[in-house]
Order: sequence, then structure tokens, then C-alpha cells
Amino acid sequence: MNRRIVAAFAIVPAVVFVVARLGFPIVWYMSGNSGQIISPPDPATSFGALTGIVGLLVTLFGAVPTFVWMKKRGPLSLSRTIGAGIVLGNTPMVAIAAGALYFTILHIIGGTISQHLSPPLDVVTGFLRISVIGSVLGAISAFVFWLVGIRGTDISG
Repeated sequence: MNRRIVAAFAIVPAVVFVVARLGFPIVWYMSGNSGQIISPPDPATSFGALTGIVGLLVTLFGAVPTFVWMKKRGPLSLSRTIGAGIVLGNTPMVAIAAGALYFTILHIIGGTISQHLSPPLDVVTGFLRISVIGSVLGAISAFVFWLVGIRGTDISG
């Protein structure tokens, strides 16, 4: 891989951190909270750091292989790159859903499911919220990746 592509991959987790850190107030209100956040820098920075770490993992184990696969199949247009970013941005939500299903099955088998039930609407809105966050972070990350690593090269579409 050339230096531009490596730089583009390297910048993605930082972009995820910055966008999540700056967008935290939106996430705070999407989660049903209202009023002033008690200590604005602490939860926002923690959220940014957590999403940055997840962004690093998604970049290493999802975006790099996806880039190699997509590059073999033709030019990387901005729309294809953003589409891949949206899909990759939702992979953590899929992992959370798989984990939730696993623990739900364990509680059903153990007969303790009634102690762990959440209202269905809360579960659905929670997954929708995570999906929106993942889609936005994935799209922005893919856009920055495309700008830094792809635009103006022979692999751009």
C-alpha cells in the first residue's frame, strides 16, 4: 500500500474520536437525557475514546480487508467508499446484537429471562440509535479516508 492509503487508514480512528467527541451532546439527547450534562468533558471524552478504539478495530479488521477487496473489483468511487463505511460503521451494532442474543438465550435456558427483560420499544430504539451513530461515523470516516487516500489517484472512480 502506498503512503497516502496508509495515512488515510491511520487518520480514521482519530476522525472517529473527534466526531464522536464533538457529537456527544447529540448522542446525549438521543439517549433520552435532558438538561445540562453534569461534567461535559468527562463523558464526551470517554465516549470519543471508546468510539475511537472501536474505530481502530473496525479499521484494522474491517476497512483494510474491504479496501483490498473493493480495489480488486474496480475503481473506488466516493459513493462506493461511503457505502462501505456505513456498512462497516454498523458492524459493532451487529456484534452487540449477537452478544445480546447469546445472553438472552442463556437467560431463557437458565429460566432467568424475566429478571432481564427490557421494554421492546426501548430495545428497538436503542438499536436504532446505535445504528444511526454507526452509520454517521462510518460515512464520515469513509469520506475522510477517500479524500486523503483515494481522491485524485488512479484507483478513484
